[in-house]
Amino acid sequence: MKKTYVTNMPNHIGAFLQASKCFAKLNINISRVSYNKAVDSHTLFIDVEGEKDKLLLADNELEKIGYLQEADKKSNIILMEFQLINRPGSVTEILEIIEKFS
Repeated sequence: MKKTYVTNMPNHIGAFLQASKCFAKLNINISRVSYNKAVDSHTLFIDVEGEKDKLLLADNELEKIGYLQEADKKSNIILMEFQLINRPGSVTEILEIIEKFS
């Protein structure tokens, strides 16, 4: 079974090592790892393949060590691009629009 994890990697050396050990211990293969530092340098996408029951165990392990996004948080990471007028306050106007529409 294939699965993609959206993880929140702590900002320290060796942070990915913990997740890697978790998958290896459960005989889950990491097939791809990616992130977009322009969006969020701490969000890491990990594509894996393994048995369904092992993936459920990985879910629990990764949640215990704080690597999974909280399910009840219901948040998404999005990338927005704007062309701003080069004047004081132009960023504030954009931020107010973002806040208005949540």
